[in-house]
Amino acid sequence: MDHLINFTSWFGVYCHYTTSNSTKFYFDDFYIGVIRADTTPPIVDSIILTDSLHYLVVFSEDVSDASAQNIHHYYSMMNGNPVSATPNLIDGKKVLLTFLNPFSK
Repeated sequence: MDHLINFTSWFGVYCHYTTSNSTKFYFDDFYIGVIRADTTPPIVDSIILTDSLHYLVVFSEDVSDASAQNIHHYYSMMNGNPVSATPNLIDGKKVLLTFLNPFSK
């Protein structure tokens, strides 16, 4: 984002390359326009008990690391808040919750 330029009549991409690298550029999903805010919060798609101390929460969309790591965003009637909430580095929809006391099956 360039905060110095607020308006333009055109848009383009300039690639400076050598002949041997002329086919090594890939672009995807350009959007030029008014910034659209995501106003729909993620919802929980599923909760999976992975072992007696861990739950894997799967959301409908990627969640920000700051929000995902906040243990006060999660609560269990049996064990209260988790001691940690670890976002999955590969899949931003998944968060692993670790609880202090084991869950009974």
